Amino acid sequence: EKKNLTIVLTQKNKNNLKNLANVIPIGFYLTKSNSSHDRPQLLYPTDLIHKVDFEPSIDVSLNLNLSPNEDGSPFIIIPSTFNPKQTTSFSLSVYPSDGTSSDDFLFESLPLPV
Repeated sequence: EKKNLTIVLTQKNKNNLKNLANVIPIGFYLTKSNSSHDRPQLLYPTDLIHKVDFEPSIDVSLNLNLSPNEDGSPFIIIPSTFNPKQTTSFSLSVYPSDGTSSDDFLFESLPLPV
């Protein structure tokens, strides 16, 4: 059954947040996982469920209507900065938009290499 979910990625790097002009552009990708459920599966365009636009913002979010994977495999959320070699700390939250439980969903977050 489809559920309304909200995913929020928040920048936690206090040095960048002191001056909003220095906020690093952040975003994330939501993908299916591979057959061993430990890596993003990006073999086909349909494997990328959603890409959040990279913005120079303290947080970026996504509201979507999503069904659990039939095979029970997790979705993978890949947080990232936009520019190479830029780093920041992230906080990632996933919760139901409509106040129901999101227990039917498995999510994993994998950092991208710097």
